[in-house]
Amino acid sequence: MEKAKTREISIRGERYRLWVGYQSQVELRMEFNRMTNEFWGFDFERYYQSGFWDENCIIYSLFDGDRIVSHTTLSILDSKVKGDTLQIGQLGTVMTDPAYQRRGLARFLMEEIQRDYCGKLQGFSFLRMTPFLISIPNLVLLRCRNIKRVGRLATNVVL
Repeated sequence: MEKAKTREISIRGERYRLWVGYQSQVELRMEFNRMTNEFWGFDFERYYQSGFWDENCIIYSLFDGDRIVSHTTLSILDSKVKGDTLQIGQLGTVMTDPAYQRRGLARFLMEEIQRDYCGKLQGFSFLRMTPFLISIPNLVLLRCRNIKRVGRLATNVVL
């Protein structure tokens, strides 16, 4: 598994720490699980402990101090689209702490994922359970050259 990446970033004059792929770091993973449990009512600890969490599930999170304040998961999946197998980035577990909403944090994470994977994947999709689906249709973050809507994905995901 790739080593976790981190850096200080500034969004609208506020400082945050971006962590990517940090699931092997216990304290950070526990904070991710805390937020996921508060937001969705479940966590990923059993999934991690089971050994199923591999390099195709990449977590992107913004921290304010020790507290996670915004998160998006990128899951890289092979999917059949019109008879072709494409490598698709599925975006899910999108969440932002209510006290930090409307600050551009989720947008930053989506754009960061786009920068990191736009040339490596054939497309992106949203996991349907994402509540931000309603609030992000105007984002121009999933547009990559050579990517166009080609149809529905035939993907089975078991959590």
